[in-house]
Amino acid sequence: MTFFTVVRKNELPDDFLKQILYLFIMATDKEYFVYILSNRTQRLYVGFTSNLAGRICQHKQHLIDGFAKHYNIDRLVYFESTNDAMDAICREKQIKKYRREKKIKLIESMNPEWRDLAKDWDATDAW
Repeated sequence: MTFFTVVRKNELPDDFLKQILYLFIMATDKEYFVYILSNRTQRLYVGFTSNLAGRICQHKQHLIDGFAKHYNIDRLVYFESTNDAMDAICREKQIKKYRREKKIKLIESMNPEWRDLAKDWDATDAW
């Protein structure tokens, strides 16, 4: 089956769509972040973004409904970055599968005091 046959039938195979999405993502020169947020009781949230400051600002202002807002999870306790969006997405999924104990070890390897790493960030720099 050729590309033109597929387009004519108006059917795009999943692997083709994934390749196009990957090429589109890779064409942008961005930095991607996987992060872990916590609240005062150390409930954890794992996320992925291309704008860490902006995303943390959204969490701190409780702008997005969901798990983090419901449990007041707004303290950045861990993050890592990469230039590859697919790597970041895979890493987020990997960390989400970790048991709580392993997530805690990961956090404490970077931030043993569980400080809010974004505490002094200026919200005007977020966008």
